[in-house]
Amino acid sequence: MRHVVILAMSLVATAGLAAEKAQNFWDPSYVVSATTARAIEEALPDKPVVAPARPRKLLIYGRKPTHPGSVACCFKAIEAMGKKTGAFQAVASGDPLVFLPDNLQQFDAVLMNNTHEPHPMLPVNFKALSDEQKAAASQRETMLQKSLLDFVASGKGIAGIHGAVATGWKEYLDMMGGPFGGHVTGEVWVKPVEPDHPVCAPLDGQSFRLFDEIYVSKDPDFRKGLRVLLTLDLEKMPDPSKRQDGGVKVEVYGRGKTPDLSIREDGGYVISWVRPYGKGRVFYCSLGHEPSSYHNPHVLRHYLAGIQFALGDLEADATPR
Repeated sequence: MRHVVILAMSLVATAGLAAEKAQNFWDPSYVVSATTARAIEEALPDKPVVAPARPRKLLIYGRKPTHPGSVACCFKAIEAMGKKTGAFQAVASGDPLVFLPDNLQQFDAVLMNNTHEPHPMLPVNFKALSDEQKAAASQRETMLQKSLLDFVASGKGIAGIHGAVATGWKEYLDMMGGPFGGHVTGEVWVKPVEPDHPVCAPLDGQSFRLFDEIYVSKDPDFRKGLRVLLTLDLEKMPDPSKRQDGGVKVEVYGRGKTPDLSIREDGGYVISWVRPYGKGRVFYCSLGHEPSSYHNPHVLRHYLAGIQFALGDLEADATPR
């Protein structure tokens, strides 16, 4: 897998870099087996949803192995997807410096790969740095955060997979559509809400079943800013918040009363969506905790459509509704 090499950095970006560099890149503790890699390749779509208008370049960013299997499999699946379909060229990195403004401009979109950490743009060894290095890294973090937000707002795109919304960065979460509040874990049925929507169309209007971890939000109004694409199919499975047999469980994190998810129109189980951000495009899907999701043909078809939307090739209405 190819990694981005940053050749030019501002003074604030280079401060303390020598001490941090070895820790910036994701150090995989999980290796995708040949069997899994083959399953991913076989499950991938053969062609893009739409032909790209021009050669597209996608940055995949991920590093800290809080979910090591999913991070590694996501890298493998999205890189292979670009090669097999010709929809984009994937460039993988775990180095925050990839978000320097001059570097970001070469990309059409960014995919956040399970960035399940409070500060995905700080060095992973931040606590071990000297006070001077911490101050420089924090200053640089602010610059890199603004760079990503500006990149999307200017007319580029961003896609998020699973843990991409499990962070403490408020402005980023506002852009993505809302924070992680808890999850449903187990074998579930997933359905397209708008079967004819371009990002749902590759699913042919069909629900599908898989074992995965589905995020839920504690905010009952969060979907007002989203064009919801996938939810749990509660016509084919019991409402997880009402099950007593332990087959599917709901865990909601953070302070405050656990919400009654069952009172919402969709049960509160929103799985994927698109939305605008400035002049740019946002796609998010919470499927992807389990490594097996990365060789599920339904998931991969949906990912591809969402990524091509974020890249700017797949025309789709992102108006919240």
